[in-house]
Amino acid sequence: LGGNISGVCRKSGEEVGGIGSIYDALICPSCQQSGSAVQLQRKGVSFLCPQCLKTYPVVDDVLFLFEYEKFAQLYPEVFGSL
Repeated sequence: LGGNISGVCRKSGEEVGGIGSIYDALICPSCQQSGSAVQLQRKGVSFLCPQCLKTYPVVDDVLFLFEYEKFAQLYPEVFGSL
């Protein structure tokens, strides 16, 4: 199991234009798999990709941020509610 988890790491020292909120750093996992880094937009209690229009829900304060095929496989009950 698992998935394609990625992140950005920086060396200690001088700050390089910090991010205001963790939500500003979220990108669409489906678009990332296709080679694009598209920032997600918050829409109510979920996040929406403005490029592929896929929705990533927040359920019980947990953001389900998976590529859609893996999302449907791992969490069919949550995926089915989209």
